[in-house]
Amino acid sequence: LVDYAAKRGILFEFKVIKTDTSSEKRIMEELRRTAESAAIGQIDEKAYDVDLKKWGITKIEKYGAAFAKKFVAVVKKSD
Repeated sequence: LVDYAAKRGILFEFKVIKTDTSSEKRIMEELRRTAESAAIGQIDEKAYDVDLKKWGITKIEKYGAAFAKKFVAVVKKSD
């Protein structure tokens, strides 16, 4: 998503994980780690923000979301 007037862009990456645990706490910990390392990591590693920067976007927010069963964790990173 891009707001050219505000020079703001938002990037999203979604991950789905399979887990055998029934512990809600463990599922949420695993989801948070996955959202942070795999989802945000992929945005950084594959440089999804390069085109936004070329277009003059200076405020970039990155969101990583991970899903498992009925649970979701979302992590935000701003540049």
